[in-house]
Amino acid sequence: MSDLNRKMSWVAAYFPKTDEQGVVPMNWLFEKKGNGNGLYCLWPPGKDITGKVVIRADPPNSSWLTFEVKIIINRPFDDYIQAWHHLIILTESPLIDIPLITPKNVKKYNLSKSRNVNMLTDACSSSQLLENIDLPNDGMTTGEETIMKNTPKSTDIQNDDSSHLNNLDVKHLLYGIFNGGVNIKFMLSEVLSKLENLQKLFAKIELPPTKTLDAQFLEKFPINTSDALKHIEECIIRDEFDFGYKLEIYIKTIGGRSFKHHVGRALSRFITDEYARKCTWNRKGKGKTTKIRDTCLINILKRILQECYAPQINTDYEYEKIVVGWLRRCVIRYNKSKPQKFIT
Repeated sequence: MSDLNRKMSWVAAYFPKTDEQGVVPMNWLFEKKGNGNGLYCLWPPGKDITGKVVIRADPPNSSWLTFEVKIIINRPFDDYIQAWHHLIILTESPLIDIPLITPKNVKKYNLSKSRNVNMLTDACSSSQLLENIDLPNDGMTTGEETIMKNTPKSTDIQNDDSSHLNNLDVKHLLYGIFNGGVNIKFMLSEVLSKLENLQKLFAKIELPPTKTLDAQFLEKFPINTSDALKHIEECIIRDEFDFGYKLEIYIKTIGGRSFKHHVGRALSRFITDEYARKCTWNRKGKGKTTKIRDTCLINILKRILQECYAPQINTDYEYEKIVVGWLRRCVIRYNKSKPQKFIT
């Protein structure tokens, strides 16, 4: 009964070595100075460390393991269940930042609270115990893994007469649940408020209408006659139905492995090989009816692709050379596309 009546407090702790959280009594904590200085926790050996063991808060002995630890939540708890409940709220709420406090902050906090004098005495007694025992190396060895998040089971509490819950414990538990619910409600209210603000902000933003390549635009290509090319030129000059914008989107959508490849692919979409045989870059010749050098279509193609590729490879000279070469090879492409006649 003396163990049950003694003043005891628990804290929510984080174990960096195993990346786990748990609730530990204050008399299991101590501070190392010198090499490896910091806050440490003594932990009972064995695999089956339940919440009942932590609630009992037995004094540590020389067989216990040592782990580096960081305290989370800026206060200790007089009730184990309440500490565990707050830890669950933190670990299951990704929007909440878990503050880590150093051993100095723990001591400063404890000294400012007169009701925690016994708690500090327990921690100091653990520190004095370390001077007389040989502690094992920090960390776990094979077969000594422990359960850091020691969730208490109802069967563990009910079957042990020395750890049953009294009315005060129940009140603390209900208060913790209520307080956790209030915190969650507040957090959700903050999230909903931010979503409403975003919704109002988006409502004020006027997004430009999405323009797609309609069938009426696409059916104008590829060009197969001089009249069709003249019609395209008129559409570009008058900019009917955002023709210039759609033409820019169409050119970028065609794509290519390089500047030269992109130019060739775009020309093949714009002009058929059959009509390309009648086109020339600048000079008219035998069978040539159309000069394309100064057409709006060819100049827009040059401007857009020069914006898409590095300046050193998309010069006017390079562009002219690619278009002239494409026109030169149109006869070969056209002959290959014609169905072959077999002599029987």
